[in-house]
Amino acid sequence: MQVCDGVIDWLMDGDPVIAWQAMRDLSGQPEDVWQAERRRTVEEGWGARFLEHLRPDGTWPPGRWTDTVWTLLTLIDCGLPAAYPPLRYAAQRFIDRHLTPERARDEKWLHQRMDLCHLGFWLRIGAYFLDSDTRLALLAQTVLRMQMPDGGWNCRVRNDPQTHHSSFHTTFNVLEGLELAARTGNLSMEAFRQSEVRALAFMLAHQMYRSDRTGGIIHERLTRDPRRSVAAGDGERHILCWTAHARTRPVGVRRPAPAHQ
Repeated sequence: MQVCDGVIDWLMDGDPVIAWQAMRDLSGQPEDVWQAERRRTVEEGWGARFLEHLRPDGTWPPGRWTDTVWTLLTLIDCGLPAAYPPLRYAAQRFIDRHLTPERARDEKWLHQRMDLCHLGFWLRIGAYFLDSDTRLALLAQTVLRMQMPDGGWNCRVRNDPQTHHSSFHTTFNVLEGLELAARTGNLSMEAFRQSEVRALAFMLAHQMYRSDRTGGIIHERLTRDPRRSVAAGDGERHILCWTAHARTRPVGVRRPAPAHQ
């Protein structure tokens, strides 16, 4: 990827959350260099500001897009080291509170009481911070079995079992969780790849943003420049980024695992 030096310098002069990823993905820095920058994310800048609001019980203050689940997902996107003790403690408490061993084995409870998006969130948080866990492996299998005939997933099935069409947003939230589950040994990579192929076929059938019934644009947001998208989980950002990632990634090649130092 060709990026002018001025842009790279500008990115690396920014917050450690941006700088370490620019070092890894754009400037070809050695791993020990960008990992050192990555460790700074818990000491200063955006990462440190998030951690300032972490409460002793391992939670963040409740609120729309600020509660513990949203904060942990944001910190994963920022690439904060998974083994950083306060974060690992927060994630452990979160998973222990929501995904008990009994719930992990109760497919009916998971299907009827939880939105699929949140099951994807649980997988992603648990796999990133805790690595392998029997509860996550059971959850991953349940989520795979909930994949719809058209290739995706839809949160609406919880309240409307007759739902037969998948959702863009739900599908990508689930895929993110399943991929990380596979990369941490909670699901076989082969099973994930087979599921991913079906999900991407669902997206391609819609030409990424059109109705398969009318051919019309599903929502005008899907035609915006994804670089201007700031809302958490925006479908247009997920669609373009995931498809590009899936098309250019050789089978079996994994993205860098969560930092554990």
